[in-house]
Amino acid sequence: MSSKEAKAALKEAREAVKNKKFSDAIKLCNKVLKEQSDNYMALLLLGASYQDSDKKEAATYLRRAVSCTTEPPIVALQGLVGCADDTELPDVCEKLLTLTPDKFADLHAKLFGVAARGTLGKALRLLEREATDAGCEETRRASAFEYLGKLVAQYSELEIAEPALVGTVLEREIRNDGDVYQHDKFNRYLKLLHREKRYDRLAAIAAAMHERFPNDIYPLEWICKLYSERIVPEETLSTVLTHSLEHYFDRALAIAPKSPTVLLARGKLLYEAGKLSEAERYLRRANEIQPLWSACMTLLAEIYFRQKAYGLAENLYRNMKVQSRNYAIALMQDESEEKLREANRCFATLYETDRSVELLFHWCKTSLLLGEHDAAEQRMGELEPTEIEPDQLDYLRALRTKMAGNVEQAIEILSRHPASSICLLELSLVLDGVEGRRDDSFLAALKATKLDPNNAACFYRLGKLYQQQGDALRARKCLEKSVHLSPAARNAVILLSGLYRRYNEWDANAALLSTTFSLCSGAAWAQLLLGLHHLGRQEYDEAIGAFRTVLRYEVNNPTAWEGLADAYLGRGSYSSAMKLFEKITERDPDNPYPLLQLANIKNTVKQHRDGLELFEQLLARHENYFPAIKGVADSHMGLCFYRLGQRLVGRSRDHAQACVEHLTRAIKMKPNFLCLWHQLGKVLDTVAAFPSTHSHLSIEGSLAGSVQHQRVLLKRNQLSELAARCYGRIVKQNPDNSVYWYELAANHFRRAMELTPANADPNGTNSGTSERVKMLHIAQDMAKQAIKLDPARWQNWNLLGVICATGEVNNLALAQHCFVEAVTVDRKTAAAAWNNLGVLYLGHGPLGLANKAFGRAQQCDTTFMNAWIGQAMIAERVGQMDEAMDLFRHCTQLGYHREAALGYAHWVCSIVNEDNYHENERYRFAIDAMAALPVAHDAIGWHCADLADRSSVVALRFLGNLSSRLGLWRTASDAYGRAAQAATNPATKDQILCDLGHCLTKQGRHAEAVQCYERMRGEPGFRAVIGRAQAYFRAAQYEQSYAEYELGLNHLAKTDAEKAYVLIAMSAMVYAFHGQDAARTVLFQCIALPQPPIEALFSACALGLLHKDAMLTDLVIKELRKHEDDPVQGHHVVFFVSEFYWQTQQPKQCYTYLLSQMHRYPHRPKLWQVLAMTLLKRFRTSANNLRLACNVAQGAVTLDLADRKRRTRAGDAARWLAVASEAIRPVDSRRCRILAQQAVHADPTNREAWGAFLQMTQ
Repeated sequence: MSSKEAKAALKEAREAVKNKKFSDAIKLCNKVLKEQSDNYMALLLLGASYQDSDKKEAATYLRRAVSCTTEPPIVALQGLVGCADDTELPDVCEKLLTLTPDKFADLHAKLFGVAARGTLGKALRLLEREATDAGCEETRRASAFEYLGKLVAQYSELEIAEPALVGTVLEREIRNDGDVYQHDKFNRYLKLLHREKRYDRLAAIAAAMHERFPNDIYPLEWICKLYSERIVPEETLSTVLTHSLEHYFDRALAIAPKSPTVLLARGKLLYEAGKLSEAERYLRRANEIQPLWSACMTLLAEIYFRQKAYGLAENLYRNMKVQSRNYAIALMQDESEEKLREANRCFATLYETDRSVELLFHWCKTSLLLGEHDAAEQRMGELEPTEIEPDQLDYLRALRTKMAGNVEQAIEILSRHPASSICLLELSLVLDGVEGRRDDSFLAALKATKLDPNNAACFYRLGKLYQQQGDALRARKCLEKSVHLSPAARNAVILLSGLYRRYNEWDANAALLSTTFSLCSGAAWAQLLLGLHHLGRQEYDEAIGAFRTVLRYEVNNPTAWEGLADAYLGRGSYSSAMKLFEKITERDPDNPYPLLQLANIKNTVKQHRDGLELFEQLLARHENYFPAIKGVADSHMGLCFYRLGQRLVGRSRDHAQACVEHLTRAIKMKPNFLCLWHQLGKVLDTVAAFPSTHSHLSIEGSLAGSVQHQRVLLKRNQLSELAARCYGRIVKQNPDNSVYWYELAANHFRRAMELTPANADPNGTNSGTSERVKMLHIAQDMAKQAIKLDPARWQNWNLLGVICATGEVNNLALAQHCFVEAVTVDRKTAAAAWNNLGVLYLGHGPLGLANKAFGRAQQCDTTFMNAWIGQAMIAERVGQMDEAMDLFRHCTQLGYHREAALGYAHWVCSIVNEDNYHENERYRFAIDAMAALPVAHDAIGWHCADLADRSSVVALRFLGNLSSRLGLWRTASDAYGRAAQAATNPATKDQILCDLGHCLTKQGRHAEAVQCYERMRGEPGFRAVIGRAQAYFRAAQYEQSYAEYELGLNHLAKTDAEKAYVLIAMSAMVYAFHGQDAARTVLFQCIALPQPPIEALFSACALGLLHKDAMLTDLVIKELRKHEDDPVQGHHVVFFVSEFYWQTQQPKQCYTYLLSQMHRYPHRPKLWQVLAMTLLKRFRTSANNLRLACNVAQGAVTLDLADRKRRTRAGDAARWLAVASEAIRPVDSRRCRILAQQAVHADPTNREAWGAFLQMTQ
């Protein structure tokens, strides 16, 4: 192709590119390149054609175009910019920046794009060169800086890789006040400068940032940091900063008053200015905000040391784990052996590098205080040639002389330096130990304080001396100054805390101890004092927290353990307190306090027996330990009341006796302890109210007022009189306590109530009654005195009301007023006052008011028995008998009370005396299900035992009635015998003798029963005649018995049933001494009655079976078969019929009959028992029958227990288990043994059960 054709083709190709006909252009250009491979225009057009479809191909042709021309390939390079990759593009842009400098903006953008996509190296260098080239115009440089700023913002890692470049960019960027990100760039630049350690520039930029953003704390904190950490010297800062340091620090405090950096800088500035107190205040705040900051702690420790607050300095040095000279000196100032030895070790370590006079002086003092005289002499030898102050050297010499015991010489040496604070302070200490020189000691301490007014030790010494002189005000001021100068000074804080506690300045004490602990982290002693403070204030939760904190620091602190246990005890956490005291006892068995407190807790939680054992252990170790003696008395007193509540009066009196003996022993040791006399009076009053059989105590003669006797036995009224003397002694020593006047008044009231004409005056004159009235008036005056002393105590009003309500005083209006005042004073707990008001209304007012008063008493105390008794009496008055019985039963469930016992026994006897009470479901539940008979019997038994000789006839009859129903015939006989002696009404006495005769007959005491019946003087009734007849019969006096039966049959029996039963009894008697025929005649006479009882048929059948009278038996059996369906007597009928079949040689019929009856009535346990006994006695030949007998006997027990309408006695269950064991014994020995054991366990008192058990063992 010729040159002309090539030009035409290229022209055509150019037109094709313009018209976007790239394929045509490519073809044309390729033709040209075939002829001219280095044709610049063809390569250029090919690059343009491939620009949109294949940039890689386009870049290839454009590179060839660049390389094949000798002229500047501006167009090719410009095309290459659009298709070159990121690795090549920076080089292309570099060439274009040289060829076309006016296109810098687009090229800078291209370079930024390359860098933004991750290819930083060449692009970043080009932009840096563009930005820093001084020959470039400002707009071009500004464009480069703009894109560099974007890259710096995008890539934070450039601060590490290109810190100089980033610094240059940020330096320019922060000058742009219109940049919205200027604040962030300032912050970034400051961090970069700090990382690059360009601290001078950092200070300048921080100052500039503060000028731009005056309310921002960040630049100010950098300035504070540079100053406080000594990064930039203060002189340099002054030249770099535009304002003074005070200006910046004041502005920083105004913006961020809680910034620890600012506070540290401010504190350091004040420290450098010598203002230690103000510096301490700022640094302490900084340390509170940012604990364990070494820069702050170091400066604060230095301030404390210079202020001679050695305790605080030591604490900070210890936390920083720094061993320095100051730390060793601070340790030494405590003067405790442990810290002195630690200081000695520190001095020895520091001596290798520091042989200053100060170190040698304090090391020598440490050695002297430790008693290491050789080491002290060595240090003193090193000090003498040095430039040590003479007063310091003489101080060491005086201390050495004092330690050697030469006090006078020490005083002489110290007196040489009247202008030395250290010598005067030591002189005061030395003079204090010399008799008669206390004033000189005080003057020396005063002079030392004036010479060194910033020394806490001087003020402590002066405060201690003031306290010894009794000047508490000056002592307090001096100690407060000492604590202010050295808050961690242990001795000063302890002494000042003691002063605060002595004068009840509790808030000041708490503030002192809290501040001390907060300043001295780990100062367990301060927290211990704080815990004791809270314990004394009864702030138990705070005390627990304080003692726990102490134990975290000092786990073996015994005082903290005891305080924690006491705090738990005070809070009422008895279990936790007991565990702690037990732990303390294990840690220190010889310490009596935890064992004492543990015993006291046992008494508090009513575990008196355990408490008594612990107190006795204490007494065994410490014979005359007064708290243990008092504790034993408390335990016995608690057991006394506990046994009294169980109505174990004898054991209660034994404990009371032991209590009195220990109280007597305690009183001998501390006769002025009022609590001992009070407790003794209460015990004596308690025993005086016991039954007459137990109301006596053995009292030491000196205590009872009988000097000639070593011991005196006092009873009832004598005990009350001695109790009154105890209360009188208390009132004499403490006449302003209303409680003691109340106790004395109550004692006189009880004594007056015990007085009757009979026991007050043996001659029966009216002097006994007048004595009672006199004592009541004395009690009334004492109660009024108690009210006068404390009118807000409801018990005082209540007692006066009770006294006024008595028949002798009979001032019901005043009594009502007193009860109303009592419930007005305390409406929530005055249950007794509400109850007494109810009793007053019950006796003299409307029942509605009484009911309301009793109701309020029940609301105050739901267990207050008197209120329930009052409600029961109201129920009786209004005719609600069932309700009355339920209320009395509830009273007996709450506990013992005389009236409740009498009322419940009355209602139980009233119900059970009705033969048909079982038909009433309510009564059956109230008597049978609620075990009314044994409960009522226990209650009335306690009632009669409580009153003893004063028991009423009614109560004794109730006791006899209930005892006889329970089969307790001896108890019943004793009760009826006492009732008969006390009864005055002849008719009543005859009834009692009748009941007594019945009980004696049941016991087999027939002769006594006959005598008892013969003592009856009134007209005998049917029951008495029959009882007497039975007694004669049992006593073998048949004629008299027959005569009594005839009397009852002919004259007293009113119904056919009564006559029938008399005839049955007569037949038994006639059979005993006249034989079969006479008995049969009487029985036929009984059977001939219109409706003979089934017992008559039983007697006739038994007579026929015994004498094999077939005709009589057959006749009676026919009648008995009619009663087979009777649920009560049916099993007796079955027994007689089966016996009839067996006697008539019909064993199979007997066996079949029993089985058929059991199948007819399988729910009747009595039928099962009859079958079991018959199989065991009549059909033993077959092993199957024995197994059957065993199973049937067990089935009878199961049915009996399942029958809820009747009560199964343990003896019945044991008996039939024994029968089952006996039945299976020949067949299965293992099962026999199991059943015998079950029988014994069911009722260990059952003879048949033990018989079966013995048979099994044999």
